[in-house]
Amino acid sequence: SNERIVRTTMDYISNDIVSGRPVDDIVAVIQWTHAHRFEYWDEEKDCWVLAMPSSVITSKKLSYEESKSFQKFTDVVYTNLSDKTHAQRYWTQVVALASFLENHNIPYWFTNLGADHYNFLEPWQQQYLAKNVRWIQDGRNYLINYMFRDQHKSGSSHPSKLGHQQIAQTIHSHIKD
Repeated sequence: SNERIVRTTMDYISNDIVSGRPVDDIVAVIQWTHAHRFEYWDEEKDCWVLAMPSSVITSKKLSYEESKSFQKFTDVVYTNLSDKTHAQRYWTQVVALASFLENHNIPYWFTNLGADHYNFLEPWQQQYLAKNVRWIQDGRNYLINYMFRDQHKSGSSHPSKLGHQQIAQTIHSHIKD
């Protein structure tokens, strides 16, 4: 989830800063995922839960019966949150992480896995993202799809191993340029 991306990136860098380790050798390349994914901490199971419309994944191995209870919560959330809500969360996450990275002089580039949520942003928000956030490719949706040709054999439209290498080469070329 984008929440997890923001949390773990900020945790990693903040830990280095607090520990006195230099952060001048960090370069952040972030691929934002689908805006409707989210995470939360489950006190009872003592783990992070990644929620998606079709399933949940936990940071701890749980039995099927244990994980079924998470789906009920996810169903309630997805019933009550709109596309506009997800788009606004995306907006906040992108701007917050970009600001954090800039504040610590960490070079970064962002890209998106999908952009369905983009149409739910206000025109001024779209302009702000275009003008004030560093994207790997300029363009309305900043999608990652153009970076690879070789897809996973499952038909999921995810990149294969070669596809990941193609993405890495595209990102490397962009940063180098």
